[in-house]
Amino acid sequence: VVINPNRETYFIVNNIWHIPVMFKAVNWCITIYRTGTYNLDTEDRSTSLFSSNNAGVDPIKRCEGFLQFNNSIHCIEIKNRGRRGNWLKDAREKFEETILSFREHHPALAHQIAKPILCNPTYTGFHQNEMVQKRMLKDKIGVEFVRQNEITI
Repeated sequence: VVINPNRETYFIVNNIWHIPVMFKAVNWCITIYRTGTYNLDTEDRSTSLFSSNNAGVDPIKRCEGFLQFNNSIHCIEIKNRGRRGNWLKDAREKFEETILSFREHHPALAHQIAKPILCNPTYTGFHQNEMVQKRMLKDKIGVEFVRQNEITI
């Protein structure tokens, strides 16, 4: 399975055991609006202020989608950027708000959320800001992302 939402970058799923896998597209497919006072620009923001629904003015940041298999759910974000730019921060913010919204609307499945996966084949080295962004996500929602361009299940 190759997930290719923007036709520039690929995330590859090697399903060698032929396990049932579902991909649910989120970005560009599901509009989710911010209804609470949660603000990504506020460093000391509290997740208790996050609220979202399907009607409003200000959309939340959303990752590409979810990959679900074996009672686990992985958020997938695909980037096609090099060393410069805020792609790591943008990915972390997308994971943060997507997962908060998922937990809010699907509390019975919240325990299935596994480490989000950031795919960026354009930049394969270690980015100086990566550990900071991972720690920020872990501090806010309890999980940190991993960077990989494919997964074998």
